[in-house]
Amino acid sequence: MRAPLMLLMLSLAMCSSSALASEEVVCESKGKERSECDMDTRGTVVVVRQLSHAACVEGSTWGLNKHSIWVEGGCRAVFSNTSHDAADSAHHSSAGRAAAAPSGKLPSFNAVCAGMEVHADEGGPVYFDGEEVKLKKVNDNYYEASAGASTVSISRNPDGSVDASFTIRGGANGMCQMN
Repeated sequence: MRAPLMLLMLSLAMCSSSALASEEVVCESKGKERSECDMDTRGTVVVVRQLSHAACVEGSTWGLNKHSIWVEGGCRAVFSNTSHDAADSAHHSSAGRAAAAPSGKLPSFNAVCAGMEVHADEGGPVYFDGEEVKLKKVNDNYYEASAGASTVSISRNPDGSVDASFTIRGGANGMCQMN
């Protein structure tokens, strides 16, 4: 009698953790090496919470494969597929997202990063609180804007939307709020 009960409890625990794993996945690059983590990557995958000091920037230190996320360069984060939420079923819409620019050009966008207003015109330049800052193009989908100890990493997603993250003095970092 005890063995079947233990087997049932183990089965329930496995099903429960499997359901959680499909919603959020922690993936980490060990020793700056590339790692892959299984995940349903259909739709929109986002960084929910960065856990590393190293930046997690889509297209640079993390990205998607058909059935997994890859990370490298010390990126460690919690990822979620937001396409499974009914509230986010309009992920094809650009409401509240930046407009896509032709390939290779910085898209125009407005964001707030740690209280700092960030604005970009299509193709550049980028402004922090109204002041033009240095812009570096890493590739067609990734840019870095910086001034002093503040850096905003800008990435264009496959659907044309834009995400931005920041790193400021003292190493504080996070995601920018896109307007």
